[in-house]
Amino acid sequence: MTTPPVGFWPKVRPSGLSTSASIVFEAPAVLAVISSLLLAMEEEEPFL
Repeated sequence: MTTPPVGFWPKVRPSGLSTSASIVFEAPAVLAVISSLLLAMEEEEPFL
């Protein structure tokens, strides 16, 4: 993953970093965890 240009970052303050950075950095992580869980469930027998 490449580092975004300096102009990409708004004037980030410690308080704003928890909101904007969490959306930018945690969302891909959450999607990765969900996708890995879905793949793990598909490998096993379906629950239905």
